[in-house]
Amino acid sequence: MKMLKSILLLSMLTNFAFAQNKKPSADLTLLASYLQGTYNSEEQSKNDTDYFNISLVITPIWKHKNDGGYWFYVEQAMATKKEKPYRQRVYHVTQTEENTFESSIYTLTDPLRFAQKTEMVEELTVDSIQLKDGCNVILKKIKKGFLKGAPMKKMCQRFARCKLCHLHSYIKRKRIIKLGSGL
Repeated sequence: MKMLKSILLLSMLTNFAFAQNKKPSADLTLLASYLQGTYNSEEQSKNDTDYFNISLVITPIWKHKNDGGYWFYVEQAMATKKEKPYRQRVYHVTQTEENTFESSIYTLTDPLRFAQKTEMVEELTVDSIQLKDGCNVILKKIKKGFLKGAPMKKMCQRFARCKLCHLHSYIKRKRIIKLGSGL
């Protein structure tokens, strides 16, 4: 049954990709260029001991897909334990309307096989990822090419116990700032 679901999902996604055959907009391409890269919170952790030095690596994958969006492999770890990331995801970033973008978030089957092996991420297949329903991030373009994530309207399972949760992401060239709050 699981195999049948995987085949159906792969078939649907393949047909969707061929049907779309879209070229990303200039703004979406700009956002993709801002996202990819290697980031850390070393400076923040040195200035405030309440914060850890976190490593974030965002690597483009599946560049051959012609679905009008960009796909990324995302790895987040303590800087002292990069070999054991605590979060590995695939993001699919698309433009939903003018100045509005959406990042769909997927989990991976057996993610640790890719830890610190970004050269292997092209081996990821559609059947090895699963959409995290309700965890999509909406981004709005604001002045100077700076993008701001909107508060989550639908609760992601990760925040199921949180009341009044908000997650904001500010993205610009060579910088990603995430701010979270909640009760």
